[in-house]
Amino acid sequence: MGRIFLIPKIAEWDYSLASTRPIMLLETFRKSLVRIIQKRLSKVLLEKKILRGLNFAGLEGESTITPIHILHNLIEDAKQQKREMWILLQDIKKAFDSVSITGLCRALNRIQIQGNLEKLLIEIYEKREVRVITKNGLSEGFQAQDGIDQGEVISPLIWRIFYDPLLCKIQNSMMGYKMILPDPIDKDKREELRVSGLAFADDTTWIGRSQQDMQAIVDKAQEFYELNDIQTNPKKSELLVINRKKETERPKLVIGKERIEIPIKKEEEAARFLRV
Repeated sequence: MGRIFLIPKIAEWDYSLASTRPIMLLETFRKSLVRIIQKRLSKVLLEKKILRGLNFAGLEGESTITPIHILHNLIEDAKQQKREMWILLQDIKKAFDSVSITGLCRALNRIQIQGNLEKLLIEIYEKREVRVITKNGLSEGFQAQDGIDQGEVISPLIWRIFYDPLLCKIQNSMMGYKMILPDPIDKDKREELRVSGLAFADDTTWIGRSQQDMQAIVDKAQEFYELNDIQTNPKKSELLVINRKKETERPKLVIGKERIEIPIKKEEEAARFLRV
């Protein structure tokens, strides 16, 4: 049985659970067993390059450095080449809590994780009993709904497996910002590099070459979110545009089920990307 500890955020929580960061505390033996599975599974996924989406969390040796450098290089290219580029820093509400068991099964089967390993991974999260640590002691036990525990050592990797189909789908489309790079051997040749999305766990950044391109990316992502009952947070999402064309009629994006408009941030306004 897991135990939930509610960590308050900076703002006054006012008795609203949505204003806290719930962390699951698990048994030491269970965490040790899952750590062994996570290590072995990570090794195979890394060596065989099975996960193709540009997500840089969950596997050994990865950090925020790579997506930060990629986005920085894309921005510098857009400035030097005077090309239009749209960047959406998207916020997802309690992403780990949104993972459905059905969707997780399909994501595991997609990369051929089946049999006993699939059953074990599903049983970690399915029909789990939890209690809440309160000031007056432990609450009564209850059965948790869909979701993966943030206190579980394998959860970042499970989220990456679950999220990989969306990143691959959009990256394999014709959407995204394009960079033209010189061939390191033949200077007369040029190589095209296209990036449509970057992620570090659930921190997702969508990148488009125009307003229409970015809107198409966001709409495609929204289909995945609605299918898996994932809620985005438009109020915390930020939209940046480099070299915006003057003829752009409505300098906004429409995202989420509520079709909320996200305005472009002013040039003098700062935006935070992976704590940078």
